[in-house]
Amino acid sequence: MPIKVTKGLGKSGAFILNAGIRVSRRELHVLALISGGATIGEAAKRLRVNTQTISNHIHNVVKKLQAKSQIHALTLALENGIVEIEKKKRLIRKGAEDYLLCMFCGRAFEWKEVVEEKHEPFTVNHVRYEPSPSLKCPHCNGFALEAWDWEDFRKEHPECPEIPEKDAVYPVYGFIEEPA
Repeated sequence: MPIKVTKGLGKSGAFILNAGIRVSRRELHVLALISGGATIGEAAKRLRVNTQTISNHIHNVVKKLQAKSQIHALTLALENGIVEIEKKKRLIRKGAEDYLLCMFCGRAFEWKEVVEEKHEPFTVNHVRYEPSPSLKCPHCNGFALEAWDWEDFRKEHPECPEIPEKDAVYPVYGFIEEPA
């Protein structure tokens, strides 16, 4: 779950708001599940309750936080430290995150440049197999799944540029033959 419910000061970790309003950890847990992308049905299954109970919890937490919607309730809970984002999901990739470094040739490339090498289906003991395509480096045909993320490579080689230069060869020690 990407959103974590923090522990409140009330019994069982509940939060006591102004005017003595108590928001239970269960209500906040439901808000966190739904905000993390779970459907009402998925949340009900995970918590082993019916969907009406989940709907009731959502309604109650929105009302208790005096929010106008579920999103507003989550925003209020985040702003007040009641819940926190545990892990963030990157929606837009840009910059160095887009690049990989081939372990075979030492050149950087983007995922969109990966070459798919298709394989012929084959049969073994009367069972037909359809192999997945191999993903290859666009420069040397090395396996793309063995490439380093450019950001991870830069942690060990901070002297390299933030964004790799086109057609430059980088020091992938132990894999590339040194020039004679």
